[in-house]
Amino acid sequence: MDNIQPGRAKGKLLFVDGDLSARLTMEALLAQGGYKVRCALDSQTALMFSQEDPP
Repeated sequence: MDNIQPGRAKGKLLFVDGDLSARLTMEALLAQGGYKVRCALDSQTALMFSQEDPP
């Protein structure tokens, strides 16, 4: 059984992919698994995101 507390993520993930469909799919799947997900289009955006809120 999953011991996720409501409103509390398992962890934070940063997913980087140039394909919108891939980003949306992975974000949905990982969020269902209890992770807080942030998606980036490219490495430059991912670096900016990771500096703002480290995964």
